[in-house]
Amino acid sequence: MQENIGSIILNTFEKDKQKHFLKNYITGEQYTGEETINIVHKIATTLIAEEVEAGSRVAIYSQNCPEWTMVDIACLQSKLISVPIFATNNSHETDYILHDAGVQVIFVGTQSQYREILKIDRREQFRIIIFDEKVNLQTDNSIHFKNWINQYDPKGYDSDLEERTNSITKNDLATLIYTSGTTGEPKGVELIHHQFTSLLENHNLTYEFKPSYTSIAFLPLSHVYERGWTYIVLANGMTNVYLSDPKIIADAIYNVKPETVCAVPRLYEKIYAKIMDEISSQSLIKKKIFHWAVGVGKNRLKYTQENKSVPLGLSLKYKIADRLVFQKILEKLGGNMVYAPCGGAYMPDKLVEFFLAIGLPMLVGYGLTEASATVTSFTLENFKVGTVGKPIINVDVKIGENNEILVKGDTITRGYYKLEEESKKHYTEDGWFKTGDAGHLDEEGYLVITDRIKQLIKTANGKYIAPQLVEAQISQSPFISQAMVIGEGKPFAAAILTLNREYAEKWANRKQIEFDKIDNLLENERMLKSLDQSIKKKQLTLSSYERVKRYKVLPNEFTMENDELTPTLKLKRKVILERYSDLIDTLYK
Repeated sequence: MQENIGSIILNTFEKDKQKHFLKNYITGEQYTGEETINIVHKIATTLIAEEVEAGSRVAIYSQNCPEWTMVDIACLQSKLISVPIFATNNSHETDYILHDAGVQVIFVGTQSQYREILKIDRREQFRIIIFDEKVNLQTDNSIHFKNWINQYDPKGYDSDLEERTNSITKNDLATLIYTSGTTGEPKGVELIHHQFTSLLENHNLTYEFKPSYTSIAFLPLSHVYERGWTYIVLANGMTNVYLSDPKIIADAIYNVKPETVCAVPRLYEKIYAKIMDEISSQSLIKKKIFHWAVGVGKNRLKYTQENKSVPLGLSLKYKIADRLVFQKILEKLGGNMVYAPCGGAYMPDKLVEFFLAIGLPMLVGYGLTEASATVTSFTLENFKVGTVGKPIINVDVKIGENNEILVKGDTITRGYYKLEEESKKHYTEDGWFKTGDAGHLDEEGYLVITDRIKQLIKTANGKYIAPQLVEAQISQSPFISQAMVIGEGKPFAAAILTLNREYAEKWANRKQIEFDKIDNLLENERMLKSLDQSIKKKQLTLSSYERVKRYKVLPNEFTMENDELTPTLKLKRKVILERYSDLIDTLYK
């Protein structure tokens, strides 16, 4: 296999030049293989023309769009090191990465990112190239993307580009990906070319990808999860539809009808909540049919996840359940799903069981930036509820001290940029990478995740609580959208919760409770009583010391815009703890 993922993708485009491989869901723009090859070539040669030396850092600070991938491939081809930056980052976060990585050129998406760049004192030091032509340029070093790539004749720099491409080795640095920093300043993870080609090989040996498939890229391309999946999609000749606004992913899935979508648990949590909310308002007979069907699906799942033959009677019942219930749900998810990868955060077992039971081919997995994404995953043949799958081909997993998950393989990072001592701490003497996650391998070789070791809560009574497990239970209450458990050094576990406003408002209307605004509803005695009963019920399966004794419900969700969530929708625990410190104090008085 070639050791440049960019070359592999371009070779795929070369074989089917007239096929549209890249599409923009919002604008409707689409690019054939030939058009993409030409634009990538222009980007690479323009960077060379502007004397951006091999090994220089090039930042991509944008929402998802075809141009994001084109710039990325151009960097891979021209021996430049791409530095993706989350589109939601503010100027402080962006400046930190630009400075730490030593970036020279920045590709910017829209006005929102350009506005943040203009707040940076050192903005005049960069070449700023903007994808959105509607952005009003405000500095001499800013230029629109389409104007920028048409400044030079690419032919004049063909030999330079060819020389650079041919000089790339498998151990050359390909990218610096800065972790989203849930607990502190982000670190630049170094990933070399060989790690991305290994990622492709590992997945191609595990799954079958057909050129006829379409995928939607709605998670940030600046995260290794979506970026790695995009490489796999394009290298296998599939079509990638780029979605810049993740809030409309449900509509996009329904309209595009993709065969695969890379997702995080939050998407399925919302889908599940919406399904259950709709069922709650149906007639008694429809409710009974729904629950009967799901029960049939779960019974069938007991056989399929053990690779056992499903009894004839159960198979017939499943066909009826599928026709009456499951097909209608799956149609809202496009109706064509072949692979539904889900990772990036904890996925409650109840949800995994539900979606597998109704026939969604969910591939629950576990990975991290330092492993170029995937470490373990379900396959269509091998899956087990309560786990995150078995190690993917060519990746080894074992359990170390304190139940820490250790990984080894060609996709594992060589370390953190400019942090030699920090990098050494993350490796064992015999070369295993310390993930910082706790878990165990069951008797069949499936990996079970407990929690982040650093996020385990030790109460004043010496009991350890895995917050994600408790949060997942509480979040199953229809009243609750998000949960963050606290209790380090405290006598008991408490939590900050956010309200599922849509459900709460519908519930209040059904109960004929009048309210002017959502804050008033959170003061209503009937509402508070029902909410409390729901939270207590969802915690019945937990040990007494794990259960949240006190909590505060906030009227608004935690958001990326308020710097409370990472771009993959994980809680920024440090930020939330600091922001709500006074409120937390009241929970322990």
